[in-house]
Amino acid sequence: MKTFLLGVSIFLLYLIYDMNIHESFKPVNYTIEGDEIYQKLEDNNVEYSRFNYKTKECKHWYCKEMIKQVTNKKVLVLGVALGGIIINILDKYKNATVTGVDISDENFDLVKKYSDTNRLTLVEEDAKVYIEKTKEKFDIIICDVFINKYVPEFVLSKDFLDKINKMLLPNGKFLINTIDIDVKRLLSIMNESFRNATIETKTNYLNNLVFVTKN
Repeated sequence: MKTFLLGVSIFLLYLIYDMNIHESFKPVNYTIEGDEIYQKLEDNNVEYSRFNYKTKECKHWYCKEMIKQVTNKKVLVLGVALGGIIINILDKYKNATVTGVDISDENFDLVKKYSDTNRLTLVEEDAKVYIEKTKEKFDIIICDVFINKYVPEFVLSKDFLDKINKMLLPNGKFLINTIDIDVKRLLSIMNESFRNATIETKTNYLNNLVFVTKN
């Protein structure tokens, strides 16, 4: 009986933990303004995602810079958020296929509404869990994962980046968006996992982008 009660207690604690995790990652509602849709952070009301649903274009510079690196290939996007990057890629590159992974599916219907769903796969899962499980490989992997305005520690861990490296096809590219991270530290982290790769950075205000190309 004691064993049974202990098992029930552990199960209930797990459910509570799981609910809290998902709640903490729950994105804020989006706002429609003219032809554009955007989201703001809850704690400081700063806008972090915006796209034009008629032209299918992302409006923020870091989205545009990452999309420039994409071609008609197999793309993985970790961190769907509002979906502007995915919508823009599928519109611009007519032969590209995109898999989008996010811990919340709240905006998946929005992404599907403005995308070619025949070339789109959306997965509701933690990015860390997804890369542990998947056997797929990609030409382009975009990492735009945040908890509110912070990059989760696991994203910049060697274990995570090593797995990303293994998921890239020959001559594949890894594109990552970070905020308020020292560029030298960022490059040091990338060099540990992506040896003999070409690594470029672009910085504007708080956003630091890193583009890694496997040689």
